[in-house]
Amino acid sequence: MPSIHRRAVASTLAPVGLAAILVAAPDPARAFAVLNAGSPSDLSTPVEQVLGEAPRWSADARVARSLRNGIEVFVHPDFEEDLGAADPSEVEVAREAVRIAFAAWENPALHFRITFDSPGTIAGPSAGGEIDVFTRSASEDPFLSSPTTFGFGDVSEQYLPARLLPNGQLADGVVITGGEVALNATLLRQTQADLGISIEVAAWALTRLLMHEIGHTLGFAHPNEARNFDTDLDPDTGALVDPLDPFAGILDSPNFLQSGIMSNDPCGGPFATTDYCLALLFQELQPDDRLGRDVLYAAPEPGSVWMRLHAVLALLGLAARRHQRAAHTPPSATRPSAPR
Repeated sequence: MPSIHRRAVASTLAPVGLAAILVAAPDPARAFAVLNAGSPSDLSTPVEQVLGEAPRWSADARVARSLRNGIEVFVHPDFEEDLGAADPSEVEVAREAVRIAFAAWENPALHFRITFDSPGTIAGPSAGGEIDVFTRSASEDPFLSSPTTFGFGDVSEQYLPARLLPNGQLADGVVITGGEVALNATLLRQTQADLGISIEVAAWALTRLLMHEIGHTLGFAHPNEARNFDTDLDPDTGALVDPLDPFAGILDSPNFLQSGIMSNDPCGGPFATTDYCLALLFQELQPDDRLGRDVLYAAPEPGSVWMRLHAVLALLGLAARRHQRAAHTPPSATRPSAPR
């Protein structure tokens, strides 16, 4: 029977100037965290084993809810109204925030099919759409009663031997079979009113919050609370992942990007409501988040440099093996030429 895990984000919104947001530059990749990887103090399981077994969506034919044909997303009919959308234009602003949030996670392996106003949404990650998106009031869910919990992400998962990874590799491990995103409508509306921010700016914050919770439904954990992984130990360098060998060179890392999308403390601690915290309004994955996505959901695009490089290496390897066999072929094994 699939197990269910709930993850939450606890952050505080702050008013931000849009001009300042547009000039914010992301930092180099530092580290990412996956579900079920354990605490930063427990490094006993080898990195490659942790990443190979880590929960993720799969296209494996043995699971019905999968990456095949894209992940189906249902958005509850009351979603926009619960967030305060009062007319069609405001409904569209809220819906665009949802579209941007899911699109941010897409790569050659990850795609989403979103249906708004869906009657098919069912509470709990193992029913309804493959990922359901809800709003709830603080009184509806004890988990949302905290004054700093803006939402949570659940997953249902099951263990599958030799499951199919997005790049075609097979590995024993956990498959995500469903997800649920629930946002604290009470706290979101209260915060917007208290800070006097427009629906447009609130939509930026909504996008960032959704990106975080969607990340949980894809298999990612809070880097500020979990075991982290990177391609090196230098927090100032970028990361390059070979999609056909994504775990190669991945190390445990003590570093992480505080402002990353998957951080649940993106502003780095308490701050006054008059302070700026651009991280709460990021509209794109940050380097750490992209690194994690491209490791768990590694899949090269047809014709990409990785595909060409591996094709060249494969040909070189074949030529080398043929040359080696020819060099070691004994004279007695040489077929005599046919008489003329």
